[in-house]
Amino acid sequence: SMMNQGYSLEYSLKVKKGLINKIKKGEWNGKSPYGYDLVNSHLQVNEIEANVIRLIFSMYLDNKGGELICNYLNENNYTPPKGKYWSKNSVLGMLRNDVYIGKTVFNRRAPKGSGRKFNPENEWIVIENTHTPIISQEDFETVQSMMGQRKKQNGVNNISRNLSSLAPLAG
Repeated sequence: SMMNQGYSLEYSLKVKKGLINKIKKGEWNGKSPYGYDLVNSHLQVNEIEANVIRLIFSMYLDNKGGELICNYLNENNYTPPKGKYWSKNSVLGMLRNDVYIGKTVFNRRAPKGSGRKFNPENEWIVIENTHTPIISQEDFETVQSMMGQRKKQNGVNNISRNLSSLAPLAG
């Protein structure tokens, strides 16, 4: 019924508002990300894991790709966030995660069944300085632009590879 729909929308907005107020006070909602421990619902730097995060960022800044970093971590027995081994995706995910510059982003993930993974960026609620950063803003931004460049290059490389495989057909 319409009344129930109205109520549940109002309720979900109240829940959202409550979460936003918590986040503004620096309270973390959910499981702590790798590099942090959850202490009284606040994120506290886990120095051992934070050093791995710093290593991942510095290797990437040193032009090592996700695959190389991942192999290095596995070969040197760094404990992964979950499972037995580091994966390239978890490394790349960490390099993209702005939690490491002290930000909390709320409403980034789209609801299940919406047909998309993320909400549009203008719907994200970004709250800065909610916890101690592990990575400097400058390093984080440099990594983001390097990742953008790499993506472009990979796209171009794929196109030129495809074209060269077509070359024998020419003429």
